[in-house]
Amino acid sequence: MRVRNGDTPIQLPEIVRAGDAITARWANGMRSALQRLRDRVPVVYGSQSSGEIYNHPFKLSTQVVSSTLRLFVNYGQVLQVYLREWNPHPTTPDAQSQQQNITIGSGSLLNHPDGSTAGYLTLVASTIYGIWLKGNYASVGTSTDYFNSPSAGFGYVTVDGYTVFFDRVAAESSYTTPASKPDNGEVWLFLGSVDVDANLIATIVQWWESDIVCPSFNMPRIEASSDAGNSLFIGSDGKLFVPQIVSGDADNSITTGSDGGAYYDAP
Repeated sequence: MRVRNGDTPIQLPEIVRAGDAITARWANGMRSALQRLRDRVPVVYGSQSSGEIYNHPFKLSTQVVSSTLRLFVNYGQVLQVYLREWNPHPTTPDAQSQQQNITIGSGSLLNHPDGSTAGYLTLVASTIYGIWLKGNYASVGTSTDYFNSPSAGFGYVTVDGYTVFFDRVAAESSYTTPASKPDNGEVWLFLGSVDVDANLIATIVQWWESDIVCPSFNMPRIEASSDAGNSLFIGSDGKLFVPQIVSGDADNSITTGSDGGAYYDAP
Protein backbone atom coordinates (compact mmCIF):
# COMPACT_ATOMS: atom_id res chain seq x y z
CA MET A 1 0.00 0.00 0.00
CA ARG A 2 1.28 3.45 -0.90
CA VAL A 3 1.30 5.94 1.99
CA ARG A 4 1.41 9.69 1.52
CA ASN A 5 4.08 11.43 3.64
CA GLY A 6 5.44 7.98 4.57
CA ASP A 7 9.02 9.19 4.08
CA THR A 8 8.65 12.08 6.51
CA PRO A 9 10.58 11.21 9.71
CA ILE A 10 8.70 11.40 13.02
CA GLN A 11 11.05 13.01 15.51
CA LEU A 12 10.12 12.56 19.16
CA PRO A 13 11.30 15.10 21.73
CA GLU A 14 13.69 14.13 24.48
CA ILE A 15 12.45 12.01 27.42
CA VAL A 16 11.10 13.96 30.37
CA ARG A 17 11.97 12.54 33.76
CA ALA A 18 10.23 13.03 37.07
CA GLY A 19 10.79 16.50 38.35
CA ASP A 20 11.74 17.95 34.92
CA ALA A 21 9.87 21.02 33.71
CA ILE A 22 7.68 20.70 30.61
CA THR A 23 9.01 23.38 28.24
CA ALA A 24 7.28 24.98 25.27
CA ARG A 25 9.94 23.44 23.01
CA TRP A 26 9.12 19.93 24.29
CA ALA A 27 5.38 20.47 23.87
CA ASN A 28 5.80 21.83 20.33
CA GLY A 29 8.04 18.88 19.43
CA MET A 30 5.39 16.44 20.62
CA ARG A 31 2.72 18.30 18.63
CA SER A 32 4.87 18.21 15.50
CA ALA A 33 5.41 14.45 15.85
CA LEU A 34 1.67 13.83 16.22
CA GLN A 35 0.97 16.08 13.23
CA ARG A 36 3.37 14.10 11.01
CA LEU A 37 1.89 10.81 12.21
CA ARG A 38 -1.59 12.07 11.39
CA ASP A 39 -0.50 13.10 7.89
CA ARG A 40 0.56 9.55 7.02
CA VAL A 41 -2.47 8.43 5.03
CA PRO A 42 -2.90 5.78 2.32
CA VAL A 43 -3.23 6.96 -1.26
CA VAL A 44 -6.56 5.63 -2.52
CA TYR A 45 -7.61 5.44 -6.19
CA GLY A 46 -11.17 5.15 -7.38
CA SER A 47 -14.25 5.24 -5.16
CA GLN A 48 -14.24 5.20 -1.39
CA SER A 49 -14.97 1.94 0.39
CA SER A 50 -15.27 0.93 4.03
CA GLY A 51 -12.05 1.60 5.94
CA GLU A 52 -10.43 3.66 3.15
CA ILE A 53 -9.56 7.35 3.22
CA TYR A 54 -11.07 9.20 0.28
CA ASN A 55 -8.42 10.88 -1.87
CA HIS A 56 -10.53 13.39 -3.78
CA PRO A 57 -9.54 15.59 -6.75
CA PHE A 58 -7.44 18.66 -5.91
CA LYS A 59 -6.87 17.54 -2.33
CA LEU A 60 -4.28 19.72 -0.57
CA SER A 61 -1.47 18.11 1.43
CA THR A 62 1.83 19.25 2.93
CA GLN A 63 5.15 17.61 3.68
CA VAL A 64 8.28 18.86 5.46
CA VAL A 65 11.45 18.02 3.51
CA SER A 66 14.84 19.23 4.81
CA SER A 67 13.17 21.81 7.08
CA THR A 68 11.13 23.14 4.14
CA LEU A 69 7.34 22.89 3.94
CA ARG A 70 6.05 21.73 0.56
CA LEU A 71 2.47 21.95 -0.69
CA PHE A 72 1.13 19.26 -3.02
CA VAL A 73 -2.21 19.19 -4.87
CA ASN A 74 -3.75 15.86 -5.85
CA TYR A 75 -4.64 15.17 -9.48
CA GLY A 76 -8.03 16.31 -10.73
CA GLN A 77 -9.47 16.52 -14.23
CA VAL A 78 -10.15 19.86 -15.89
CA LEU A 79 -12.28 19.28 -18.99
CA GLN A 80 -12.77 22.04 -21.54
CA VAL A 81 -15.91 21.92 -23.71
CA TYR A 82 -16.45 24.29 -26.63
CA LEU A 83 -18.00 24.79 -30.08
CA ARG A 84 -16.05 25.03 -33.29
CA GLU A 85 -16.55 24.63 -37.03
CA TRP A 86 -17.21 21.10 -38.14
CA ASN A 87 -15.11 20.12 -41.14
CA PRO A 88 -15.97 19.49 -43.92
CA HIS A 89 -19.15 21.45 -43.17
CA PRO A 90 -17.93 24.81 -41.81
CA THR A 91 -21.47 26.15 -41.45
CA THR A 92 -22.35 23.53 -38.81
CA PRO A 93 -21.10 23.96 -35.21
CA ASP A 94 -19.45 20.95 -33.60
CA ALA A 95 -18.96 20.30 -29.86
CA GLN A 96 -15.37 19.47 -28.85
CA SER A 97 -13.67 18.64 -25.55
CA GLN A 98 -10.12 18.28 -24.31
CA GLN A 99 -8.24 17.72 -21.06
CA GLN A 100 -6.27 20.66 -19.67
CA ASN A 101 -2.78 20.16 -18.24
CA ILE A 102 -2.27 21.76 -14.82
CA THR A 103 1.17 22.50 -13.39
CA ILE A 104 2.28 23.23 -9.83
CA GLY A 105 5.76 24.62 -9.44
CA SER A 106 7.97 22.81 -11.94
CA GLY A 107 5.95 19.56 -12.02
CA SER A 108 2.52 17.99 -12.32
CA LEU A 109 -0.31 17.41 -9.89
CA LEU A 110 0.25 14.62 -7.36
CA ASN A 111 -0.74 11.10 -8.50
CA HIS A 112 -1.05 12.14 -12.15
CA PRO A 113 -2.18 9.12 -14.26
CA ASP A 114 0.76 9.52 -16.65
CA GLY A 115 3.22 9.04 -13.79
CA SER A 116 4.90 12.42 -14.25
CA THR A 117 6.91 13.96 -11.44
CA ALA A 118 4.78 15.71 -8.82
CA GLY A 119 5.46 19.41 -8.46
CA TYR A 120 5.04 21.45 -5.31
CA LEU A 121 5.02 24.98 -3.90
CA THR A 122 7.23 26.03 -0.99
CA LEU A 123 5.41 27.65 1.95
CA VAL A 124 7.03 29.72 4.70
CA ALA A 125 6.32 29.82 8.42
CA SER A 126 3.77 32.10 10.12
CA THR A 127 1.79 32.69 6.92
CA ILE A 128 -1.76 31.99 5.73
CA TYR A 129 -2.14 31.08 2.07
CA GLY A 130 -5.05 30.88 -0.32
CA ILE A 131 -4.51 28.06 -2.82
CA TRP A 132 -5.89 28.88 -6.26
CA LEU A 133 -6.28 27.26 -9.64
CA LYS A 134 -5.50 30.01 -12.16
CA GLY A 135 -6.24 30.52 -15.82
CA ASN A 136 -7.80 32.86 -18.35
CA TYR A 137 -10.57 33.28 -20.90
CA ALA A 138 -9.72 32.48 -24.50
CA SER A 139 -11.41 32.24 -27.88
CA VAL A 140 -11.88 28.71 -29.19
CA GLY A 141 -12.97 29.58 -32.71
CA THR A 142 -15.99 30.64 -34.72
CA SER A 143 -18.93 28.70 -36.11
CA THR A 144 -21.48 29.89 -38.68
CA ASP A 145 -24.95 28.42 -39.04
CA TYR A 146 -28.00 29.47 -41.05
CA PHE A 147 -31.16 30.52 -39.21
CA ASN A 148 -33.46 28.85 -41.70
CA SER A 149 -32.43 28.49 -45.30
CA PRO A 150 -30.37 30.81 -47.51
CA SER A 151 -33.12 30.68 -50.14
CA ALA A 152 -35.61 32.07 -47.63
CA GLY A 153 -33.58 35.27 -47.45
CA PHE A 154 -32.79 35.21 -43.74
CA GLY A 155 -28.99 35.50 -43.80
CA TYR A 156 -26.85 33.86 -41.13
CA VAL A 157 -25.49 34.22 -37.60
CA THR A 158 -21.87 33.90 -36.49
CA VAL A 159 -21.19 32.28 -33.09
CA ASP A 160 -17.93 33.17 -31.30
CA GLY A 161 -17.00 30.53 -28.72
CA TYR A 162 -15.07 31.26 -25.53
CA THR A 163 -14.04 29.03 -22.63
CA VAL A 164 -11.76 28.99 -19.57
CA PHE A 165 -8.19 27.67 -19.67
CA PHE A 166 -6.82 26.65 -16.27
CA ASP A 167 -3.08 25.98 -16.36
CA ARG A 168 -1.45 26.35 -12.93
CA VAL A 169 -1.78 26.20 -9.13
CA ALA A 170 -0.67 29.21 -7.09
CA ALA A 171 -0.35 30.03 -3.38
CA GLU A 172 -1.34 33.62 -2.54
CA SER A 173 -0.75 35.10 0.92
CA SER A 174 -2.73 38.25 0.02
CA TYR A 175 -5.85 36.40 -1.17
CA THR A 176 -6.87 33.78 1.39
CA THR A 177 -10.67 33.48 0.98
CA PRO A 178 -12.92 32.72 -2.02
CA ALA A 179 -14.21 36.31 -2.09
CA SER A 180 -10.74 37.89 -2.03
CA LYS A 181 -9.86 37.31 -5.70
CA PRO A 182 -8.54 40.50 -7.34
CA ASP A 183 -10.22 41.97 -10.41
CA ASN A 184 -7.27 41.40 -12.74
CA GLY A 185 -8.90 39.83 -15.80
CA GLU A 186 -7.80 36.29 -14.92
CA VAL A 187 -9.94 33.34 -13.83
CA TRP A 188 -9.20 32.08 -10.29
CA LEU A 189 -10.80 29.04 -8.63
CA PHE A 190 -10.35 28.72 -4.85
CA LEU A 191 -9.12 25.26 -3.80
CA GLY A 192 -8.65 25.95 -0.09
CA SER A 193 -6.37 27.59 2.45
CA VAL A 194 -3.24 26.58 4.36
CA ASP A 195 -2.33 28.20 7.72
CA VAL A 196 1.36 27.63 8.50
CA ASP A 197 2.49 28.29 12.08
CA ALA A 198 5.95 29.21 13.35
CA ASN A 199 6.98 25.53 13.52
CA LEU A 200 5.95 24.75 9.91
CA ILE A 201 2.86 22.89 11.10
CA ALA A 202 0.14 23.38 8.48
CA THR A 203 -3.61 23.52 9.05
CA ILE A 204 -5.49 22.86 5.80
CA VAL A 205 -9.05 23.93 5.04
CA GLN A 206 -10.21 22.17 1.87
CA TRP A 207 -12.71 24.05 -0.29
CA TRP A 208 -12.86 22.34 -3.72
CA GLU A 209 -13.19 18.54 -3.91
CA SER A 210 -14.31 17.58 -7.43
CA ASP A 211 -13.26 17.53 -11.07
CA ILE A 212 -13.94 20.63 -13.16
CA VAL A 213 -15.82 21.13 -16.44
CA CYS A 214 -15.26 24.45 -18.23
CA PRO A 215 -18.25 25.14 -20.51
CA SER A 216 -18.25 27.14 -23.71
CA PHE A 217 -19.53 30.72 -23.63
CA ASN A 218 -21.15 31.34 -27.01
CA MET A 219 -21.66 34.91 -28.22
CA PRO A 220 -23.73 35.18 -31.43
CA ARG A 221 -23.38 38.20 -33.67
CA ILE A 222 -25.63 38.95 -36.65
CA GLU A 223 -23.94 40.23 -39.78
CA ALA A 224 -26.11 42.59 -41.87
CA SER A 225 -25.66 43.08 -45.60
CA SER A 226 -24.81 46.49 -47.03
CA ASP A 227 -25.89 45.51 -50.54
CA ALA A 228 -28.21 47.81 -52.56
CA GLY A 229 -27.55 50.84 -50.38
CA ASN A 230 -28.76 49.27 -47.10
CA SER A 231 -27.56 51.20 -44.06
CA LEU A 232 -27.58 50.44 -40.35
CA PHE A 233 -27.33 53.10 -37.64
CA ILE A 234 -27.11 53.01 -33.86
CA GLY A 235 -29.93 54.88 -32.14
CA SER A 236 -29.77 56.88 -28.92
CA ASP A 237 -30.81 53.74 -27.02
CA GLY A 238 -27.81 51.82 -28.39
CA LYS A 239 -29.88 49.63 -30.73
CA LEU A 240 -29.61 49.21 -34.49
CA PHE A 241 -32.16 50.67 -36.90
CA VAL A 242 -32.56 51.07 -40.66
CA PRO A 243 -33.45 54.67 -41.58
CA GLN A 244 -36.38 55.24 -43.94
CA ILE A 245 -35.34 56.54 -47.36
CA VAL A 246 -37.65 59.06 -49.05
CA SER A 247 -37.26 59.83 -52.74
CA GLY A 248 -36.62 63.37 -53.87
CA ASP A 249 -37.33 62.68 -57.54
CA ALA A 250 -39.71 64.76 -59.72
CA ASP A 251 -39.47 67.93 -57.56
CA ASN A 252 -40.85 66.21 -54.46
CA SER A 253 -40.43 68.44 -51.42
CA ILE A 254 -40.09 66.85 -47.96
CA THR A 255 -40.03 69.07 -44.87
CA THR A 256 -39.44 68.23 -41.22
CA GLY A 257 -42.31 69.25 -38.96
CA SER A 258 -42.14 70.61 -35.37
CA ASP A 259 -42.75 67.08 -34.04
CA GLY A 260 -39.79 65.68 -35.98
CA GLY A 261 -41.92 63.95 -38.60
CA ALA A 262 -41.69 64.46 -42.36
CA TYR A 263 -44.50 65.99 -44.43
CA TYR A 264 -44.99 66.72 -48.12
CA ASP A 265 -45.14 70.25 -49.49
CA ALA A 266 -47.24 70.37 -52.63
CA PRO A 267 -45.46 72.28 -55.43
